[in-house]
Amino acid sequence: KNSSSNRLDVGWQHGIDIDKNSRKVQCNYCQKIISEGIFHFKQHLACTRKDVEPCQQKRKAHQYSGNDDDDEIKEISSKDKEKRATSGSGSTQTLNQLLKKDIRAEACRQIARFFYTSAIPFNYVKNLEFLKAFELVAKHGPGFKPPSYHDIREKYLSRKWIKQ
Repeated sequence: KNSSSNRLDVGWQHGIDIDKNSRKVQCNYCQKIISEGIFHFKQHLACTRKDVEPCQQKRKAHQYSGNDDDDEIKEISSKDKEKRATSGSGSTQTLNQLLKKDIRAEACRQIARFFYTSAIPFNYVKNLEFLKAFELVAKHGPGFKPPSYHDIREKYLSRKWIKQ
């Protein structure tokens, strides 16, 4: 699980592989180096205090941000401690979910910014085609390149709209 080829793990979006062997990970927030691999690094980020020192910067951010999501994260975190006491395998997935919550919030802010700066009416998010587009982008995974201006104007709009 700690192999350097496992770069799809959400933990790598919050840390840097120091030795290029996935054993030492430097935190993007507090700069602390965790030498037990990505699993322990994610525990550091989640501030679980299990086998590793919690990230002080993430902790401060959650304590002082006043964001409604913080209460939900704390609630999830306390439930996760109970899960870890009974099962070891579920904790990795739960830590991934906590880290993905940050990524989702960032993506949602960017989508909202796109709507604001393009003066797109907010009710367009109710359009099923909008939802389908995001589902397909998610299926594609990392590295998806959006269509160009030319692609949208010429290539895709020149085709007949066929219900799929």
